[in-house]
Amino acid sequence: MGYRMHQTASGVVYALHRKNETQVWFSLYLFEHRHIDKELKRLKARIGQLRHCLLRQEQKKEKLRREIPSALFGSRSFFRKQYTMCKDQKSYVAWRHAFCYKRNAKMTLSGRKDAKYGNFVFQYDAQSQTLHVRSITGQALILPYVYFPYGQDQVQESIATQLSCQNKKKDGKPISWSIEDHGTYYIIKCMIEEPEHPPINYSKADGVIGVDLNYNHIAFSHVNGQGQLLSSSCLYFSLEG
Repeated sequence: MGYRMHQTASGVVYALHRKNETQVWFSLYLFEHRHIDKELKRLKARIGQLRHCLLRQEQKKEKLRREIPSALFGSRSFFRKQYTMCKDQKSYVAWRHAFCYKRNAKMTLSGRKDAKYGNFVFQYDAQSQTLHVRSITGQALILPYVYFPYGQDQVQESIATQLSCQNKKKDGKPISWSIEDHGTYYIIKCMIEEPEHPPINYSKADGVIGVDLNYNHIAFSHVNGQGQLLSSSCLYFSLEG
């Protein structure tokens, strides 16, 4: 983008050259009031927005210096409802029961790569399909018939690889577990690290195959590395039936 002043037979012309367009004004007055004034107004508004954003960030920075961020399990909004929805002792007991349920409805524990099963709390036996959970008091809780409809093979492979790993601190993979309480049932999730997919070849040195999908045919063509057409064809079909 650039401004230029051109001398013509009829006088001076002010032009603004952009990538896809060119604007022309035939007098300095039109150039100032139709373009310069608008640009100044836009820039002043942008500067005001940036200053406001900077002020907000400085306020957040100062607040973080004064106060320690806190987290409230069970959601902060539901915790404040005890002051609005609780009218008597019975409603307060119901709110407290619901709040305790929300605080303890979900538990997620990250894994450790130096653990035997990838996790010190959860141990999954793929043969018997039982999940052993060690509580905070040291007691073991056994959950039978734990089977994953999707990803059972990946879970078994990850656990078998972790068990056979000799140097777990170097080559081990952590396995995380999550338990969600939904009242009448529980959902158990296993989070493993999937192997990286093989790299996709984006090179066009050997040419490119182009495919065009249409409502009644598929057209495809093959070009070499220099963009020269080698072959092309169409596959016709009908959507009816």
